[in-house]
Amino acid sequence: MALPVLPHEHIQPVFDQLQGSLDADTPQLIQELFQYTDSQWVRGRLFTPRDISVFGLDVRINNEVEGYHNRLNRRGQRGQLQFYLLCHLLHEEACLVTLTTEFVRREDVIRCEWHTSKTTTVRLHKLWA
Repeated sequence: MALPVLPHEHIQPVFDQLQGSLDADTPQLIQELFQYTDSQWVRGRLFTPRDISVFGLDVRINNEVEGYHNRLNRRGQRGQLQFYLLCHLLHEEACLVTLTTEFVRREDVIRCEWHTSKTTTVRLHKLWA
């Protein structure tokens, strides 16, 4: 489902419309997926459609976070790190947050983006417009 690319106020009505189109022949797994999505993301107590909407945002994938975790894992020897060395590694990362925040504030951050992601971003911006 591409619900998160919609404006947050459209997520619940579109989800309800999709859910209403299910019939008796819909496989049980699909019905369970709809029930889960409804209870956790559309009408959940923890998250709301406003929380999951990425409408108008360029970053829509978790590759940036996965890349960060992979970098930490490489530097941390894949979880084989002693506790005090882990503390040192996390302190170094915390120092980088201040530097990165300054770059973002000055708009000096350059983000590498795959060609396919860039193409998708351009298409989405055209649709959003």
